[in-house]
Amino acid sequence: GGPGAAWCSTSTSRFVGRHRSFADGDLPRRPLRRVPVHCPVHSGRCRRTGSAASETAARHVKSDREAWSVWARAALTFVANTLAATLVGAPYTYTGESLRDRVGPRWLWYFWVRLPPVLCASYFAFPSLCRAAARYFPASPALNQVITSLFAPIVSLIYAIIAGQVVVSLWTRLYSIRTLLSRELAERVDGEVHASGIALPQGLELEGLSVASAIAKEYPHEQFRRVVVVSGPGNNGGDGLALARHLFLFGYSVTVVYPKMDQMVEKSELFARLVLHLRQLGLEPVRELPGLQDFDLAVDAIFGFTFKGWRGGGKDAPFDAIVGALAASPVPVVSVDVPSGWDTDAGPPESGAALQPDMLVSLLCPKQCARHFRGKHHYLGGRFVAPGILERHGLSLPPYPGCEQCVRIPA
Repeated sequence: GGPGAAWCSTSTSRFVGRHRSFADGDLPRRPLRRVPVHCPVHSGRCRRTGSAASETAARHVKSDREAWSVWARAALTFVANTLAATLVGAPYTYTGESLRDRVGPRWLWYFWVRLPPVLCASYFAFPSLCRAAARYFPASPALNQVITSLFAPIVSLIYAIIAGQVVVSLWTRLYSIRTLLSRELAERVDGEVHASGIALPQGLELEGLSVASAIAKEYPHEQFRRVVVVSGPGNNGGDGLALARHLFLFGYSVTVVYPKMDQMVEKSELFARLVLHLRQLGLEPVRELPGLQDFDLAVDAIFGFTFKGWRGGGKDAPFDAIVGALAASPVPVVSVDVPSGWDTDAGPPESGAALQPDMLVSLLCPKQCARHFRGKHHYLGGRFVAPGILERHGLSLPPYPGCEQCVRIPA
């Protein structure tokens, strides 16, 4: 045979070969794959008598193979992106957190955080852009080579970074469930911490220092110099007195609001000493909340995890009015351990004014109500819980970097 001639044999393994010439008008330019075609003359398979059938079968086989190839590539891409997520995404996320705490210029941090959404939008818009560009720029081998060698790896890396952030964020949220304490467990852990040798005065000092350190990270005194600290009648109020002193030493102009000061000073020597120390620094606590518009930042240290709800009938005065004023505050509000008025387990109240702080500093371990926190900054302080206590209750806390007294909890 010549061009287009039949090729057949009586062998049991006869297949269509690449012998057909491109001169045949009824044939595609690309050589067909070897497709078996039954020959009615011979007992084997013949190419000439099955010309139309062979082309149909070739198309079916080719489409099936391409479909399987697409699914295989998709599966391999998924596996590769998952591996890339753990290798690229985790360092990306934690490096961003480190940059945010250590780099002075905030533009770098904002660029680092906002880059993935922009790249994600570009990734999904990329195929549409390619189709639009194909209408005006005809495809060429050089262009295909550039896209394959340059743009495809870049898009894959972008996708890996975005997928990595998603994986790390979801894993952090799932893993953080082990760190959220109910009221009952929080009381038990708090008791065990004091039984381990950390007395109440030590705990208040360390917690106040950790909250003041977290505030200094997010609200530097150069921009938020005037701070009002509202202290409640319990240990959470003691944290407020301690952190007010530390903020003053950090360079802030502090005003302390302590409505129950007379009762607490008369009742407890510890709180009397805390007030005395403030007075030695020239900070005289006041009993009424001034206008919040005169300050740059407000600190809520009224109620902690032992709060069991409003009693009503004037029994909560003046703190119910103060919490209402903080809920409508024109300046950022920082809550200590638990936002005042929130239930430790259920979160904010369903009715009435609910305080939504801009920043929450959990102490010892985050409480279950932290799931409802929608503010910008969430920190953990109180770096004095013995490892044995954490192991006993199956708790896992984020590691504190270096000698820091607080650690940022990812959103």
